[in-house]
Amino acid sequence: MKLSLCITTALTLFATTTLAFGHGSAIDPASRVWRVRQSNPERPSFQLAQNAVNMDGKNAYYTWNQVSQNISAAVQAGLPEGFDYSPWVPDGQIASGGNRSYSGLDQVSDEWPTTPATAGETFSVDFHATAVHEPSVFDVWMTTEDWDPNTQLNWDQMEFLGRADTTLQNNHYYFDVDIPEDRSGHHVLWIAWQRNDPVGEVFFSTSDLMIAPSNVPEPASLALFGAIGIPALLRRRRKATIQA
Repeated sequence: MKLSLCITTALTLFATTTLAFGHGSAIDPASRVWRVRQSNPERPSFQLAQNAVNMDGKNAYYTWNQVSQNISAAVQAGLPEGFDYSPWVPDGQIASGGNRSYSGLDQVSDEWPTTPATAGETFSVDFHATAVHEPSVFDVWMTTEDWDPNTQLNWDQMEFLGRADTTLQNNHYYFDVDIPEDRSGHHVLWIAWQRNDPVGEVFFSTSDLMIAPSNVPEPASLALFGAIGIPALLRRRRKATIQA
């Protein structure tokens, strides 16, 4: 009985610790892992989410904030902007950050839910950190103009956009991303949140965007891309509310 109790206690502590050290992902634009979590891992509301749960198990998406690896080489290299993560995150595994516990995020499909955006605009990102890690840096990539959402994410078609200038408020990191002028249609925004510590833990976030071309007149843009101006206004209002 004592042995059984000890094992049960240890497993409980392990599960609690795993959850306590969860860390974060983008919630606006919503990351793939956040969308699967929000869809309810018990009864996912869209097919790609159901596939992901079937592939990885429900627990992966209850612990949505752990799409990560320990890559100390980034710290040892001095945290250069646009660090080459490809040895740890190969082509076809970019959405999961090379973490095979989240392989469902790497499903190749143009049916991943998207967040509306507009080419040439400045997009405000909300990255929810369930545990804050400082010092750290945020680097941002986007798929290139010629990427097809029905092909795997690959490094030849990932463009480094720069290192973010973040603001931290109430466990949310906020920063702006300039959407390149030449993007239109379905694209992916990929974020690496790299801790500056000896272990070099880094968290990866993959968000799908539907980008309206910048030369589309506003009425047509709204009709074609689902009232893009409304989500942008809501984001600004929500951010102002949080700041207040």
